[in-house]
Amino acid sequence: MAEKDLKINKEPKILKLEELLVDGVEVEVPITFDYPTANGIVPVSAIIRPLTTVEWEEATTKSIRNDNKGFTLEIIGKGLLNDDGEPLNPELLKGMPIGVVNEIYKQVADISGIREDKEEQYRLTRELMGF
Repeated sequence: MAEKDLKINKEPKILKLEELLVDGVEVEVPITFDYPTANGIVPVSAIIRPLTTVEWEEATTKSIRNDNKGFTLEIIGKGLLNDDGEPLNPELLKGMPIGVVNEIYKQVADISGIREDKEEQYRLTRELMGF
């Protein structure tokens, strides 16, 4: 086959917003992360889903009412699913190591369209505080 016969389309397929909105939060995304156990750190798999704007805002509002406590657990409580596709028991989440909670939070936030750049957050905070 001649080189000119090979046409590789390097442009990503652009999807229509409506197509994605139809799927919405029904999308389930498999993830992996490390979990500490008595026998050392083991790789674990789980299923997460993106959160809607309303769910994210509800978690934010609830966190503010609770003196900014529990926001991360609220997010993963809605985004981390059990094997049946249902949210996990909130009491189970409270017993997870903080590093695991933070890792799952980051992944739920990412698929929900929330890109968090810690350096950018620190820079903005310093600017707001006049440093």
